[in-house]
Amino acid sequence: MNKKLLLLILALSSLPVANALSDASGPDHFQIRAGHTAPVHETADLNAPLLFTLTEGRTGLKNRGCIGITPFGEWSQMTDAEKEEAKTKIWCQIDYFGRSGWVQNIHLAEYGLPATPTYNCARAKGAVENLICKDGELMSLDQTLTHTYQGALARAKGLDAFPGKAVNTLRATQRGWIKGRNDCWKAGENIKTCTRDQYLQRISSLEAEWALQPSEAVTFYQCGQPANEIAVSLFNTTPWPAMALEQGDRRDILVRWISPSTEQEQTDETAFDGPFTGPFGLSVTLNEEGLSLSRGNDGTDITCTPAAS
Repeated sequence: MNKKLLLLILALSSLPVANALSDASGPDHFQIRAGHTAPVHETADLNAPLLFTLTEGRTGLKNRGCIGITPFGEWSQMTDAEKEEAKTKIWCQIDYFGRSGWVQNIHLAEYGLPATPTYNCARAKGAVENLICKDGELMSLDQTLTHTYQGALARAKGLDAFPGKAVNTLRATQRGWIKGRNDCWKAGENIKTCTRDQYLQRISSLEAEWALQPSEAVTFYQCGQPANEIAVSLFNTTPWPAMALEQGDRRDILVRWISPSTEQEQTDETAFDGPFTGPFGLSVTLNEEGLSLSRGNDGTDITCTPAAS
């Protein structure tokens, strides 16, 4: 290791931030620090457009390089107040399942891909659970989902009305999701893609259902009869955008599936393009005129236009 690199690492080690630099062999991956919510900007500037937000517990963020680290000589001469200010000027470019942007390094911690998922691999059953125990990406997604699920449970327990019922329902749906994930063995050679997609869908769905991220917008639509009005809330969740569709007493969560082959093509402007899919064949596509809604199981297709304000 050369002297310049050694001094740089010593400087970074004195900062309670992730020790990453694009030219200093920084970590391959980051995670969001405990207690932090990380806004992801278009450029390394707090005034730059906000692309999306990553919540506490997100892991496996790919490091594309960091800027703004103070040289060791300058750092050693700074006061404590100046050092605190300098920490906020370090920005890192990250990639998270095809969505890229810049994050202040104060929100990041170094992350090594986990050695195990959140369950005991000695007790793993079936092809899917054993696959997860051998795959770093899937183990990282398992840890992220567990943290997201715990956040949803906390929201359910905090409800004013019928929290016990909400918790029991959430736990039951999680058990059902695990069963569905384990059915990915039926995908044959596509077992990893199926398993990965199950995790991505569940993470985004929980974030939207339990408002672990705020909605981008709420729009009301008229679908034929005056009484047939629906409310659509959009969530710029990661990895996949989500939607809450409310009609009367019914509330459905839909997620926009993004194929691995097109992840790198996604931008903030295209986040809500394409169909959102939900339970029982439900599908919604936004367009310039409004939205089209299909309930595939009963063959019902509806066109809705924005409701008059």
